[in-house]
Amino acid sequence: MAHRPYDLRHFCLSLCLAAGVARTRFAKWAGNSVAVLLRAYAKCIFGDVDLDLKRMGIALAAPSFPHVGGAGNFAAHLP
Repeated sequence: MAHRPYDLRHFCLSLCLAAGVARTRFAKWAGNSVAVLLRAYAKCIFGDVDLDLKRMGIALAAPSFPHVGGAGNFAAHLP
């Protein structure tokens, strides 16, 4: 069990970031800005370069590029 309530928060936020939760969503859940959270938790980001490159390739190959307010066919192809 955690020694302090903050330890549970830290664990949860570290896990979310390491699992690849969208950084904007992660920040909203935590009640902070993306910049603040990345300063504290950037060390939890690892191994996501390949996934990011794959997502970019899918987006570039998608028949309809994502636009504001909708994802077109893009979201259906994401892992």
